[in-house]
Amino acid sequence: MRLLSLLLVALAVFLTPTDAAAQRMGIDANIRGHIGLSVVDGPGPVGVNIGIDSRLGRLVFVDFGGFLTQAYPIQETDGAANPGQDFHLRHGLTLTPGVRIPHRQPEGFRWDVLLRAGPAVIWSVYDGPRARGLTGQIWVVDPAFVAGPEFQLMRGFFGLKVSARVFVARPYSQRPDQRGDVWALLPQVMVEGSYQFQGVLRSWWRDYTKGR
Repeated sequence: MRLLSLLLVALAVFLTPTDAAAQRMGIDANIRGHIGLSVVDGPGPVGVNIGIDSRLGRLVFVDFGGFLTQAYPIQETDGAANPGQDFHLRHGLTLTPGVRIPHRQPEGFRWDVLLRAGPAVIWSVYDGPRARGLTGQIWVVDPAFVAGPEFQLMRGFFGLKVSARVFVARPYSQRPDQRGDVWALLPQVMVEGSYQFQGVLRSWWRDYTKGR
């Protein structure tokens, strides 16, 4: 009986109308598409990165993207001193919230430095010593954590992004003497162009309403 009474009270509170006043947000969301080149494994193979970046507030941005790296033949080696170095980053999907470092903006253009970190899914290639019977290229898919700084430069609706980040993962090692999960640090550097869609839509709507 007590539980039924609590449910009825909760339902009444939920259905009771309340006054609400619409209020404009203090800042408009910006949606920026970006595409460019990425380099993995230090001066290694070059790939393409693409994504969408959205501003959630004055200091918070969220980016969703992915990258593909060109085919790059890897030969089996005798194994690095660190088993995690047997893995080489190739493809990935990332979701990286970022915090903008506040500063004064100059006139004519805008620039920002963000610190990003978030989850990812990565595809890497193993090139260390193989367990018996394993041949050919060995691909590994793992969840990962990615973090790093990002520099953004915007003039009007166009911009430039430069990022450096590191993926931290626990791939499975095929070394005969040490089969198991190992820690791997996989670096990536990106240079991309960006385009701000939200600003274009706002400008078009303002011009359209003025003409009516």
